[in-house]
Amino acid sequence: MRKITVITFLVFMVEALVHYNQGLKKNNPELDQFIIPDNKQLGKIAITVLAFSVVTSLLIAGKWPTE
Repeated sequence: MRKITVITFLVFMVEALVHYNQGLKKNNPELDQFIIPDNKQLGKIAITVLAFSVVTSLLIAGKWPTE
């Protein structure tokens, strides 16, 4: 399950950073580079992504209560 969590976290984190940059680009159309958020914001994003990665891993492993 740990491998699934790590892989899911990495994929979701990349996706989250892409969405973060899409939001920046929408508000700043002249922005032409990929931005990594400051540590506080990055930490918040990482915690959220980690939580959903764990849930996804539990669902895949069949350990999440479905009923």
